Amino acid sequence: MKSILTVFFLLVFSLTINASDLIFQKKVGTSLNKVSLYADSSYTKYTNVFFEQGELFEILGETFFEHEDDSQNQKFKWYKIKSSVGKTGWIFGDGIAVIINDTEVNKAYQPFHKKKTNFSSGFEHSVTWIGQIMGHDNFHEKDYLNPIYEETYLIITNERGKSVFANIASQSEMGKTSVVNMQLLDLTNDEAPEIILESNRFAAGDNLHVKSFVIYSVKAGTMVEVFNEVMTLEYSAQIPSPAFSKFIEVIDGAVRVEYVDYISCDKYMAAKNVKMTNEAMERCLEYVTYTYIWNERSKSFKLMYPETRDYIVGGSKRPNVSVYKEPSNSSSTLMQITPFTKLKVIKHFETIDKYSGSKKVVPYFLVRLTDGKEGYVKAADIGIVYIEHADLLNQFYNNPPRSKTDWKSDKSFLKIMGN
Repeated sequence: MKSILTVFFLLVFSLTINASDLIFQKKVGTSLNKVSLYADSSYTKYTNVFFEQGELFEILGETFFEHEDDSQNQKFKWYKIKSSVGKTGWIFGDGIAVIINDTEVNKAYQPFHKKKTNFSSGFEHSVTWIGQIMGHDNFHEKDYLNPIYEETYLIITNERGKSVFANIASQSEMGKTSVVNMQLLDLTNDEAPEIILESNRFAAGDNLHVKSFVIYSVKAGTMVEVFNEVMTLEYSAQIPSPAFSKFIEVIDGAVRVEYVDYISCDKYMAAKNVKMTNEAMERCLEYVTYTYIWNERSKSFKLMYPETRDYIVGGSKRPNVSVYKEPSNSSSTLMQITPFTKLKVIKHFETIDKYSGSKKVVPYFLVRLTDGKEGYVKAADIGIVYIEHADLLNQFYNNPPRSKTDWKSDKSFLKIMGN
């Protein structure tokens, strides 16, 4: 995007898309909302010509410097354009997504950049490409101090030059949204793929990033969001959960969600009569699952199996694990359990111990045995089993961080089958 280079341009007048339609000329852009055409690179020479969103342009030139928008909060270049019907003029850069240079395409976007793909609803013969609105937030007199403003779009253009699009990433002074994973898979059984997108959003000043799972589909000639699930889990406000993220499995047109929920014990549903002893130090644990399936009549994903909440299951990892009356090794011992004794994990309780002058977090579990007896066990002595989060939680409790904001994971929480 830094200069007018030889890049991808679509011949919008052809009847079918084939290899000869992909020629290398100048930059191409598409309007993302209703934009006005001007006779020069200023707001003074108004032409009374408008273009609706999705209009495709050839970029003939651009200003060297960026210029302030109406609100003076941001700066963008002006672009000299030629429309599909031959009109030429200038459009301000806050309304045009311009194709990304090949050398600047993010790895996650590469399978979708300049690729022929068959969708539906008039987009059976299409090309996907990645476009960006590029500028700067306008906070400083010196431009080099201004932070980047960027919007990234996945754009689908059909053989008649019509384009549909979705905003998949962004960056500004307010934060950043980035794509983690993007794939194509037919989830609605119409022999045309949906766009599956996993993204991370980092808001300025927040300790917690927000992971999201979104499905886009081309329906009735438009790109629509047909599913959206926030994956990030919180222990409390802006504090990450030890379970970190919801696990999502996509298979045979269904979306299955499962996760471990750390909740206030007065809201615990898996068992009755759970005593709440210290709200600041404890959370009750529930295993949550639900499943969505595509509904053709409503053109959306509907709950197939409603939310269920159940116990977390664990087992002792070594011989003679002590079960205490209270969450402390100085408490009286109720009993000892043998290796692989199965139990239900009800509550996470944190204590703070001092070792060599420094503080260390020591979590305990309130557990319930098969005979109904309850007591506290050091969490490091219990192995969680049967669920997707088992390895992650066992890693956390084997060596808990001093602060949950330090808890990180490289685990993938998205499983896509049939791709």
